[in-house]
Amino acid sequence: MMAHRKKTLLISLRSKLLILLAGSILLILGIGTSAPSALAYGDQECASSRYGSDLVCTAGDVSITGIAVAPGSPTSCIGGTTFNVDLDVTVNFATPDRWDIGIFLSNDGNDPQLLPSNGGASTCSVDVLPPIAPFLDLDPNAGRDTCGDGNGTIDGGLGYGVVRLEDVPVSCRAINLSGGNLYIPFVVSWDNQGSPTGSDCTSKQDPVPNTPSKCNAPDITNPVEVTYGTVNAVVLPEISKTDGVAAVDPGDNLTYAVTITNTTGQPLSGAIFTDPATANLNVTNVTCSATGGATCPAVTPTSSFIARMQDIATGITIPDMPVDSSITFDIAATVADPVSPAYANTIVNTAHVTVQSETNSASDVDTINGAVFSDLSTSSKSVRDLNGGEADPGDVLRYTITLNETAGNAVNSVSVTDDLPANVSNFTMVSTPSGATDLSSGAPSGSNNTGYLNVTSINLPASGSASIIFDVTITAGTPAGTAIDNRATISNPTGPEVYPAAPKVFVSPSAVPTADNKQLYLASTLPSTLSRNKPASVPASATLNNSSATWSGNNPSPLQLDNTIEYAYATLFLSADSTQSRSVEARMYCSSTPGAYVTSGIYDLGTIPGTPTEYTFNLTTAAGGFSYPATCTTGNHWSLQIINHTNKNVSVHPVSGGNNSRLNLDSSNVIYVESLEFYDAAYPGGAINTKTIPGSTVYIRSTVSDPFGSFDITSANIDITDSGGNPALSDTMTMVNDSGAATKTFEYAYTVPNNSVTGNWTVKVTANEGSEGTVTDDQTSAFSVESIDLGLTKTVDNASPAILAAINYTITITNNDSTYTATNIAVQDILPAGVTYISGTPSQGSYAASIWSVGSLAPTASATLVIQVGVDGPNGTTVTNTASISSFDQTDDNAANDSASVDFTPIAYPNLTIIKTAATYSDPAHGTTNPYDIPGAVVEYTLTVTNTGLGATDADSVKLVDPIPANTALVVTDPPVTISNVPATTGLTLTYTSLNDLTDHVEFSADGTDYTLIPTADGNGTDTSVNYIRFSPAGAFSASDGVTNPSFTVTFKVRLQ
Repeated sequence: MMAHRKKTLLISLRSKLLILLAGSILLILGIGTSAPSALAYGDQECASSRYGSDLVCTAGDVSITGIAVAPGSPTSCIGGTTFNVDLDVTVNFATPDRWDIGIFLSNDGNDPQLLPSNGGASTCSVDVLPPIAPFLDLDPNAGRDTCGDGNGTIDGGLGYGVVRLEDVPVSCRAINLSGGNLYIPFVVSWDNQGSPTGSDCTSKQDPVPNTPSKCNAPDITNPVEVTYGTVNAVVLPEISKTDGVAAVDPGDNLTYAVTITNTTGQPLSGAIFTDPATANLNVTNVTCSATGGATCPAVTPTSSFIARMQDIATGITIPDMPVDSSITFDIAATVADPVSPAYANTIVNTAHVTVQSETNSASDVDTINGAVFSDLSTSSKSVRDLNGGEADPGDVLRYTITLNETAGNAVNSVSVTDDLPANVSNFTMVSTPSGATDLSSGAPSGSNNTGYLNVTSINLPASGSASIIFDVTITAGTPAGTAIDNRATISNPTGPEVYPAAPKVFVSPSAVPTADNKQLYLASTLPSTLSRNKPASVPASATLNNSSATWSGNNPSPLQLDNTIEYAYATLFLSADSTQSRSVEARMYCSSTPGAYVTSGIYDLGTIPGTPTEYTFNLTTAAGGFSYPATCTTGNHWSLQIINHTNKNVSVHPVSGGNNSRLNLDSSNVIYVESLEFYDAAYPGGAINTKTIPGSTVYIRSTVSDPFGSFDITSANIDITDSGGNPALSDTMTMVNDSGAATKTFEYAYTVPNNSVTGNWTVKVTANEGSEGTVTDDQTSAFSVESIDLGLTKTVDNASPAILAAINYTITITNNDSTYTATNIAVQDILPAGVTYISGTPSQGSYAASIWSVGSLAPTASATLVIQVGVDGPNGTTVTNTASISSFDQTDDNAANDSASVDFTPIAYPNLTIIKTAATYSDPAHGTTNPYDIPGAVVEYTLTVTNTGLGATDADSVKLVDPIPANTALVVTDPPVTISNVPATTGLTLTYTSLNDLTDHVEFSADGTDYTLIPTADGNGTDTSVNYIRFSPAGAFSASDGVTNPSFTVTFKVRLQ
C-alpha cells in the first residue's frame, strides 16, 4: 500500500533559491529585489552596527537552534584561519507573527551583538528568509516587501525551517563548551510589526532589530545555547614539516622538524601524530621538545616509538596542549643508497595530526640529486573511425598512441605493448617511431586472440614525442551497442609505467532503439480509451463502486509494431465523496492475452480527498503468465484496468487541472531511427550514393518508426559536421512520406558549399517522439566529400628566343577525375617582366586581364590556352612565367599540380646588314666626267656593314668577303681599298698597311681559300689573278643600343674588261 511521505525543504539564500522536495524535485527560483531597499545598510554590516549601539539579544520570538555544514562541504578547518563554508541554518519561531527576519553570522569570531569598538564583530554574513514555504509572507505590500516572515504555524505547525547560506567566511576557532568544534557567534533579528508602505524589506541590506532586544543570540556560558552556534566541523591544530634542504644525495643524513601548534582556541588533548614510512628514507631516531606548557609523549624505546609513529592506525597520542602551545618532533633519517627505483627523483615526506577523525597534514619535498627521471605520464591514446559517422561493423578504427616526455630528460629503450580488443580484426601497423623495433603479431596472438602490439627500442629526446599508429577493423556481426575498449602499456626504464586508454568506441549506438517512458493518457471514458495524445478537452470522470473500468490503448490505432516494456506504473487522479477508506487495484495487460496481466496489488488508500489527488500504482506483481520484459504484438494494444474493491464511490479523473492520469510504460522501443541514407536525387527517386563533391547536392533520407504508429513521430532534426569537426548545419528535416502505419520518412537536400573541406562528413538525425518533447532517438552516419584533381602544365615554344622575337606559351588544364565534372574553373597567368602581351587564344572559355575563365571540364577532359608574347629581355636573364588554378567550385587535395612554370632566357643576337653600292668612276673616253660603263671603265664599289642587333658579335668573328665580279680586274694601285667610318663605338679595328703586309686586316685570294696572295699591278694597274678580297676586322662588333647602330664602310675599284 502507498506510504505517506513527509515533505522536507531546503532553501539557499545566496543569489538563488533552491527548493528540494521529497521525490527528487529540484526547483531554482530567483530572489532578486522587486523594490528599492528601505534602509540599505552595508551588505556585511552586523546587527549592532545597524542599530547603532550594543544589543541585548535575549528574546526568544525567533531563534537559531542549529548551524550545520551543508552536505559536500568540508568538515574541518585549521584553527586561526578563515574558513569558507556552506551552512544550513535552522530558524525556529515562537507563536506570534514576526516580520523581516535577519540572520547575522560573525565573520571574525567576535560577538555581533556588540559594536566593533566594544570588541564586537567587524563584519557579518547577512541574509533574510525567503517569503515562501515553509516561511511566510505576512506583509507582501502588493509584492513590494520580499523578506520572509514567520510564526509558530510554519511547516505544518513544527515552527521551524532550514535556510542555506553559501560561501560564508568564518574564523576557524572553538570555544569552551563547543567540544573542539567550530563555533560561530550569531544574531537573529526581527521586527514585531509589518512593514509600513515605504519601509518595505527587499534585501539583506534592510533587516535591523526593532528594539535592542528584538533579537536573539546564544549565551556562551549556557551549554545548550552554545550548541546552537556549534558547527559539525572540527577545528584542527596547525602542523608544519621541513628538513631545511631542497635537494639530497643518496646516503645523506637528514633531520625533519615537525611542529604542531594548538591554534584551535581551546586546550587540546589526545591529538594523534603520525608520520608514515617513506620510500628511500630510513628513520633512525626521534626527539621531542615542547613550548607553551605542552607535554611531549615518551619517545623511548626509540624503535617502538618509530613503529607507532609510522603506523597510521595507531600513531602517537599527544597528552596536553594548552592554547597556542607547540610540540616539535625532530626526526633523524638517512636517504637510501642507492635509491629504488633508480629513476626515483623525489622524496615526499608527510606528517599528520588527527583530531576527532579529522586530519591536518604537512609535507616536505626534496629532489634527489643525480636521478635521471623521464616523465611519460601525459602520453595518450586516441581512436578515429576512418569511415566517419558511427563505428559500424566493417569500419576501420585508427588508433594513435602518442608518447610525451615532459620532465626534460631523454629516455631510451621505451617499449609499448597492447592486447588488441575483442571484436576487431585485420590488425595493421601504420607507422612506428624512427629506429624502433616492431615485434607485433596478428591474430590469434594477444589475450583476445585479435593481435598483440609490441614495439620496442623507442628513443625519445628530452621533452620530445613519438607516435605509434595502427588500424583494426570492427568485426562483421558485432552487436549494436558493443563497447570496444583498448588500453596500452608504456614501459619506461627511467620512470613509472603508463597505461593510456583510448575513448570507448560503441558499435552502431543508434541501432539500439531508445528506451524511455511511453505515456498512455486516459483520453475518454465512453468508450474508455488510452491514447498517446493528451485529450483536447476534459473527459468525464469514471465513478467506480465495487466495480472496474478498463481503458484500451487503441486510440488513435492499435500498435503498429511489437512493443516491449521493462516496467510499468499508473499515475491516477482519484477522488471520493465520503471519508471512508478505499481499496483500489490497477492492472495492465495486452489485448491479445487479457488473462496474463501485471497488477499493483490492492492499495489501501485510506481516506481519499474529495478533490482529485494524485496516486501512483506500481505494476509489479505478475499473474497468468505475464512477465517483464513484456511484449504486446503488432495489431494489439495495451489496456489498463482500475478496480475499486470497496462499495464506496471512487472517481477516476482523466484530467485534473494541468495534470493527466496515465499509464507509464518503461519501453525499450519508444522511437527508432530505422535508417539514414544518402541519395543523388529527391524522394522518391535517386540511388544511394555516399560520395559527393563541393557544389553538389546530397539528399539525406531517414526512416523513423514508432511502435504505436507514425502519428507519434513528431519531427526529425538534422546536424551535419564537416570532416574537420566544424558544425556545418543544424535544421529540421522535411517529412516526405507518412506510411499511415509505423513509419515516417524524412529528407533534407543539402548542397555541399563550394570549396568545402574534403573527407568524411558526419550526419546525425534525431527523431522526436510524442507531444511531451522529452524522448528522442538518433542515428549517425557519414558521406564522403571527394576532391577533384585538376592538373596544370605549361610549355614555351622557344626556350632561347632572340630579344624582340615572339614566343608562344601553351597552358593545358586537365580534369584527372574519372567521375566528377569540375565547374567554374579559373586559371591565372600574370605575365612577368621581360615580355609584352600580344594575344591569348583559349580552346574554351575566355582570357582577359590575366584570368582564363575555363568554365567546366568533364571527367578526363582538357583545355588549352596559347598566349603569344614579345620578348623584351634583358639579355641572358631567365624569365619565369607561372600559371595557377585560382578557383573552381570543388576542392583539390592535390596541390602539387595546381600550378606550372616555364622558363626562357632571352638572347641578344647580332644582326649584321650589308649595303653595297656601285658607281662608275671613269672611262677611257670621258675620264671622270660623266663616265660610262664601257670596257676599260673603272667602277668603285662601296660596302657598309651595320649591326642592328642588340647583341655584339664574338671577338674576331666578322669576315667580310667580296668575290671580284667576272670580266673585271681588281685595281691594286696602292692603296687598293679605302676604309672609313670605323668609330670606337663599333668595337672593331680595321686597318690597311700595304699590299705585301700579311698582318693587316685586308687580304686577297685567287681561290677564296688561300688569302696569302700579294697582288701585282699590270700595265693597267690591275691584277687579274685576284678573285676575292676579304676584310677581317679585329674585336667584337658592338651591339646596337636601339637608337644608334654601329657600322663601318670599305671601298675598292675594278676595271671592266
